[in-house]
Amino acid sequence: EERGGVPLAAPTVPKLRAAGGVPEPKLRTGHVPVLLGETLDALLAPGLPGIYVDGTFGRGGHSTEILKRLPPGGRLVAFDVDPSAIAVGRILEREDPRFRIVHRPFGDVGEVLKGEELAGAMIDIGFSSPQVDEQHRGFSVVDDGPLDLRMNPKSGIPISEWLLTVQPEELAWVIREWGEDDDQIMALRIAHAVLERQRRHGPYKSTLEVAEVIRQVKLGQDDRGQHPAKLAFQALRVFVNHEMQQL
Repeated sequence: EERGGVPLAAPTVPKLRAAGGVPEPKLRTGHVPVLLGETLDALLAPGLPGIYVDGTFGRGGHSTEILKRLPPGGRLVAFDVDPSAIAVGRILEREDPRFRIVHRPFGDVGEVLKGEELAGAMIDIGFSSPQVDEQHRGFSVVDDGPLDLRMNPKSGIPISEWLLTVQPEELAWVIREWGEDDDQIMALRIAHAVLERQRRHGPYKSTLEVAEVIRQVKLGQDDRGQHPAKLAFQALRVFVNHEMQQL
């Protein structure tokens, strides 16, 4: 099927991992974040005592290393909105009394630590590799999962529900603003195709359904060596999690 020359994907039956297959979140002490040494050098080199902040705890890749180099008298407070990350942070809290995990976005640091003087802070923006690995979270454009994209599944609504409420112009704005920022026409074509398929076949159930629509729209028009749906998914994730507002 086509609309205005835009090919539309036929509906597919999603194959989702059973609930019993959801992996248990674990502290990733062996995980080495990108630019870890440079980040910690910049954060800790002054050697100031006081409170340090890890604004995006994830699975503890930065926090565990910060604790190893924390100056005498230093404490570390980490923030995250992902319940899986908080569960991992609770483990670290029990292991190290200098550490505290807070289940709030990093944008709330001023309120949580009101009156405290910070010695240093860092954030690692975006989603973590464990979140992509957890198929039930729906962050991947190549592994099927529910079309959710929320960091905190207990807050807000999933993208699948939001798509039922938007007009093409609204969706195109989100895609262009946070993803296809160099191509307004492409963002609008993607928006029309995504919503047209939804109109014809009903609400989206899985990530691969949307990814396939976008792939067909961009067929032969994206030579950047990445999945054609990557930037649109990035835009939807940034939007539904209010990532830019937190900055």
